[in-house]
Amino acid sequence: MSDQELRQQIQHVLPNFPEEPIDLWLLPYAKKLGWPPGNNERWANILAGRPITFWESTIWSKRQTDLATINHSETYYEKARGMFNAFVLGQENEYSHGLGEEGKNKFLNLLKQMLETGVFPEPPILFEDEPDHYDILDGNHRWLAYVMCWRIWEEVENMTPEERRDRAAGLHASNIIEPVQNQEVWFCELPH
Repeated sequence: MSDQELRQQIQHVLPNFPEEPIDLWLLPYAKKLGWPPGNNERWANILAGRPITFWESTIWSKRQTDLATINHSETYYEKARGMFNAFVLGQENEYSHGLGEEGKNKFLNLLKQMLETGVFPEPPILFEDEPDHYDILDGNHRWLAYVMCWRIWEEVENMTPEERRDRAAGLHASNIIEPVQNQEVWFCELPH
């Protein structure tokens, strides 16, 4: 089945979903696992533990957003800690086991790209799983790469003016770009 045919099947079940979130989030899994979602743990994780009928009433918007203003849910922080521990610190956990070297390499490639460009290659998809608090449906590797880049530049902000000038010059000489704080993000929200 072609991507277009599979996308049409997804849109038939979820007509409220824009094409880009389907392509970024659901289509890769539907190609591997089939569509519609089966009643299995993998699809349950992909759909944030909610049934497919839950997603029929979600509202989608793509917005240019100040990333520092996004309130993340505890679910996001648990995932981010797990990915950081696995991919940066090399600890054994569900991410090192489930995603393995492929997940680590994906993160490292995105980190390199973020250091070089300062922007997400594709917008992440955030889901309001608590009022005004967001989890990431698609883009956890991208977001972690962004946070790691931001931390590099955040250190510069805490230096003396002379240290800041020298450090920033060194980062620029290494072609390390300061991450762009205002970027496009997809938001999936519930009607209020």
